[in-house]
Amino acid sequence: MISLEQVHALEARVEKAVSYIATLRGENAELRRHAEEDKSFIDEASAELEAAESARGAAEARVAELERKVAETEAKAAELAARIDEYRRDQARIEEGIVHALEKLDSFEDLILGQVPPPSPRRESPPESSVPSEVATASTPSGQAESAAAPAGPENHGGDAELDIF
Repeated sequence: MISLEQVHALEARVEKAVSYIATLRGENAELRRHAEEDKSFIDEASAELEAAESARGAAEARVAELERKVAETEAKAAELAARIDEYRRDQARIEEGIVHALEKLDSFEDLILGQVPPPSPRRESPPESSVPSEVATASTPSGQAESAAAPAGPENHGGDAELDIF
């Protein structure tokens, strides 16, 4: 039969087992609570990761757009720089043309006023028939008409005649 000592030993073991089970249930409940906290943390981290990936995608799209705009701006700047160079070349040619025209006008004026001998043969001198009619007959101080086709010299130089060349 079972002795009283054996019952007490069994009862002590049962109490010890119940206590151990209660401890395990408490630890299990705490582990589940930690697991829920961890799951909540993981869910939040996943949501943040998805938001970060979405933001990164948007940022990459924005960067690509900005790079495209920079490339367009650089291309436009290069085009404008080329235009500026072209305008500078054109301006230089225009200035040369103006200077050349002024030189021709000066030599024509000098020829008409008799100040300088006609230009050298390498330059074209205006044909005598191209002299305007107003220039062809200028009045002298004595009131007589004198032909502009006459040889250039000091005698043709003294009048106050106004010349309209243009």
